[in-house]
Parts: sequence; structure tokens; C-alpha cells
Amino acid sequence: MVVKKLMFNFRLIAFLVTVFLLNACKEGAYDFNMDNLSTDLEVNPIMAVPLIDASIVLEELIPDDDNLDTYLIIDETTKFMSVAFESELSSYSIDDFMEGEPLSGDDLGEVSFEIDPQVIETGLNELLGEGEIHLADPSIKVYITNFWKIPARFKFADFNYFEEETSDGIPLTGSLLDDWITITEPASIGDSAITEIIIDMNTTDNIDEVLSSMPHHISFGASFETIPGGAYEAPAGSANKISVSIDLPLEFSLTNIELTDTIEFDLGDDLDTTNVKSIIINLGTENGFPLGIDAQIYFVDENYVVLDSLFDQKFVVTPADVGADGKVTDNGHTSNDNTISLNKTKLDNLLKAKHLIPKLLFNTTDSGSGVDVKLYSDYSFGIKMGALVGLHADFSDDGSN
Repeated sequence: MVVKKLMFNFRLIAFLVTVFLLNACKEGAYDFNMDNLSTDLEVNPIMAVPLIDASIVLEELIPDDDNLDTYLIIDETTKFMSVAFESELSSYSIDDFMEGEPLSGDDLGEVSFEIDPQVIETGLNELLGEGEIHLADPSIKVYITNFWKIPARFKFADFNYFEEETSDGIPLTGSLLDDWITITEPASIGDSAITEIIIDMNTTDNIDEVLSSMPHHISFGASFETIPGGAYEAPAGSANKISVSIDLPLEFSLTNIELTDTIEFDLGDDLDTTNVKSIIINLGTENGFPLGIDAQIYFVDENYVVLDSLFDQKFVVTPADVGADGKVTDNGHTSNDNTISLNKTKLDNLLKAKHLIPKLLFNTTDSGSGVDVKLYSDYSFGIKMGALVGLHADFSDDGSN
């Protein structure tokens, strides 16, 4: 604050000296009288107001949270990112399965067991706004934890995904959904064995469509049946378990995904806004993400009523260039610079604003050409935003300002 006052006083002193010299050059200057010096003075200082100066690396934004570690996976070597969702769905006891049959013997014969549809509430439909996403290599893994030495097999029934909570189910299709899968037996009683069933692009027809639709939930039922002809044994009171994980490697394309937020904004009490004549905003970006942004920033008042927008047209951040592997190239960063001159109406609305609401429209590199990009935790994005504020100060004979 002291610096601002000193700069302002220096400008005023320099102006007074200039007026003095001009008057001194006039005829009769030798008869100089301070009463001849006009005090109707006007100065137009410029104030620089930095708003944003930040460079962000994606990994720095990720909180250190044990719960988050369950869902966000970063390869320590490559920095490639994946999202995983895990859930234990169901268990079925030996008593329900055997229905009174002995727990050991030479040949159990044919026993079948049905499991009601299991619901996986993904919440994926809440992650993104409007727009389209394509996931390049998603997968669902179903795990059966087996404690029984019983030859048996497993088959899916009615595997559907639901885009909304109350929408009709759309079937997942493929040979894996029609085939029986042999369940791995434990080495001995007291141990367990896990059967992993991978549902991916190799085993189904439309898993990419299923998860790219960002479904609200997924459901499937299951059938179990024993395989006759072998000895069997199961511990009393035991129960097998079914769990599932959804794995989403962050290799994808985005088309017109819209996100928004609300940011507190106030030019502060130090600036007398009644004397502001103009503002020029300089905005520069350096983009290391394979994501392009069409941005608009709205000014809103304390009641969140929109007063105006920052850009006459949307400001575009160009996506970084990627190679054939979908990763941003070493020289792929893109830079954009823009200068925004605010007219009187827009300036008045900005000065009234208490919040900024940015609306961002995302598209990945060459998304219209079917290119999938990969997301790494060491990608970075830099932004600098500042304002040059033109002030008006009037020092008149009446003593005001």
C-alpha cells in the first residue's frame, strides 16, 4: 500500500514540476506568482492487478487420501492413470447351496443354484456433464472367492447396464456371457481360491459402449452348477463370495464435455471503483494436456445473478499434440494469449461482481477423428491472468479528490 502511495505522489510531483516549467517559459515568467499556478489538475495513473498466476501439475491436485487410492491408480514408472471401482456383491453359503446334501462324498451329482441379480451402482453418470466420452479399453472383472473343493462352474444371467436409475436395461453381449466358466478349487480345505472373470473388448461385443455411456448402474444374475463325477468336500458354515471391479484406464476421447464452477471474486476495498476508467485483461495459457477448452467466464453478483460475460466470443485453449500412442509429445504443449478490453458496460458489471462462474467445454485432441488420448499424472497446465486498471483522479479547486 505504501508503494502505491509513493508512486501516486511521484506522478503528482512530476506533473506539478512540468506545469511550473511551462509557466516559467511564458512571457512575464520572471514575475512568477504561485497564485498563477492552476490547481485544476487531472492525473491518470495505471494500476496493475494480478489475478491468477499458476502452473498446475495434475498429480499435485490429487489429495493424499487412502480412500481415493482405492479408485485412482497411478503407475509409478510411467505415470499413466487408471480409475478402479471395487465392490463386494454377494455371498452364498454352503448350506443354501447343498440344500441338505452331505458336505463330503465321492460324487455330488448335479446341483444347481441361482443368484439373484446383483446391482453395481457406479455413479459414473454424475462424473461428467453433457457431451460424449469414449473409453478405449475398459473392463469389468468379476471375482469368485471359493472355499469349497467341489467341482463347479458359473454362468452369467441377464447382464444389463442402465444409463439412468429408472431407464430400461441394455444388454451386454458376447460369448463370455453365454459360456459356462469353471470355478477354481482351493488346494485344501481351509484355503480359498479366486476365479477371475475378465469382461473386456476381447470377451464381449460392447463393453466399451457400456462404460462409455457412463451408466448409473450395472446388474447381472448368475447360475452355479456342480460338475458330476468327482469327489467333493466343503467346510461347514462356509460361504463363497462374489466381488467385482470396474477398471477404466484413462485412455479416452471427449467430445463437448461441459463443466462449470463458482469462484469468489472481488477487486477489493483498496481500489476506488468510482475512479476506474478502463480495464485491460491479459490472459495467457500453456497447455500440456491433450484437452482443448472453449471457455467463457460469467460475472455474477452476490445473489448469483449473471451480470455479463468476460469474452465477447469464447476463448479457446488449444489441446496439446499427441503421438500415435496417445501421449502428449515432448514439444506438444500449446500456448494461447489474449487481451480483453472491457467497455464501460462490461467494466461496470465486472466491478459489481462477487463471483466468477467459468464454463468450460472440453474436447480431446482430434476427438472428431476418433483419436483416443492417454492421461498421465505429470501433465501440466499454466495460466496467467492480470489486469491493467486505468484510474481517473481529479484535483480541483473545490478540494475534492
